[in-house]
Amino acid sequence: MSLADFVDAQVVASAVDAWAEQGACLVRLRREVALVEESLRGKVFIRKL
Repeated sequence: MSLADFVDAQVVASAVDAWAEQGACLVRLRREVALVEESLRGKVFIRKL
């Protein structure tokens, strides 16, 4: 038995797309939090051109 037995393939595809999108958001958020933590610990960031 699989999920396809209960819902349409389009629903499964939409769910997978949403999952991937949320994963990307969490990766970005993790990086943002790490940058804030580094700055609070005294790391100085220099803008690169």
